[in-house]
Amino acid sequence: MWWNFIARTHEEIEEMRMDWNLHTYPPIADRVGGWIPAPEMPNVTLTAR
Repeated sequence: MWWNFIARTHEEIEEMRMDWNLHTYPPIADRVGGWIPAPEMPNVTLTAR
């Protein structure tokens, strides 16, 4: 898990992040203030626990 994404590999997380920032997911209704971009990826390769 990273940010709000759950995946099996670092590459899947990178793909989800890119898709999120390109608005390919359906809009989500919220009460906080709308869509926010995913943060930059860390400078390490994410690994499973």
